Amino acid sequence: MKAENPYDIFNAFRANGASIHAKACFSREDGNEKTGKPLAAFNHFSRVVVTIIDKDEKAKYVEANIQYEKLTEIEARGRYALNLYLEKERNPVMETAGDSSPAYTVTIKSGKLSGKTPAQVLQEPDGQKLLNAQYQWLADNLAKYPKNKEQMDAIMDAARLKKEGKLKTGLPVSSGIFTILEAVPLPLIRKKKADGTCPVREISINCNLSKNAPFEVNISNYDAPVMAVSKDGLQEVTAEGSGGNKINVQRKDKKNEVYKKFNLTVGEFVSFLDHINVAKEIFLNTYSAILMKEAIEADNENRKNAENAD
Repeated sequence: MKAENPYDIFNAFRANGASIHAKACFSREDGNEKTGKPLAAFNHFSRVVVTIIDKDEKAKYVEANIQYEKLTEIEARGRYALNLYLEKERNPVMETAGDSSPAYTVTIKSGKLSGKTPAQVLQEPDGQKLLNAQYQWLADNLAKYPKNKEQMDAIMDAARLKKEGKLKTGLPVSSGIFTILEAVPLPLIRKKKADGTCPVREISINCNLSKNAPFEVNISNYDAPVMAVSKDGLQEVTAEGSGGNKINVQRKDKKNEVYKKFNLTVGEFVSFLDHINVAKEIFLNTYSAILMKEAIEADNENRKNAENAD
């Protein structure tokens, strides 16, 4: 019997039936194409697909792609976050009541503020405006999503601390959230629907240094109108589309948004990183000779064409 999920590189399971899965979907550059870069090895379609599954009746699973170009950043920031967590474990710091406020410990679950705490958002140039808009959406959809209340309370607490002049800025990372991968909307433009919307996937990874399983993987799936980004146009959110084309997610259709979170332990997160590296190495070992051959042949052909042109 053949492997059921041959590209799976990582899985983690919980007693409540929830699970997370990652698979390596790598494809190689083609030295026979004019725009090919064979020694770059991985082409722009290469990605790691992450899926979270649970027993939610609305949607059993959500999934999102991590583009190949982001894997090096995840490795670097993930290892740094790991060191911060282990250092805090070695030298625990007594946190003040202010530091344990939900303004510093509760993260926003979706949108471009996903993975950030209200206190972090308020330190940004347009933080107050962004946070007000987020609060309004949470309030408008509270009946449908009762868990919004936790984020609303955290936002209100952050606003209170700021008004009282007690909001701490420049907090040490060891007292809050460290971003490993920021959420960026990635529309599946090839799956455009009759109503003009496309499925959109977002994934963020954060290290919550106050948790026993500190590495939070957040995935949001929804539909939204998508259009090409004009050079001078004002757009809400842009992302890299297929082939590196810039695209714009005009607005979220929050009515059908599905969000799921999965917390990884230190050991699970390290395993996740290690297995990505193993998959990359296997891919390179498989195709390196072919890619080098294509690069040499392309270079020889280019030299020959240049000589004939002279």
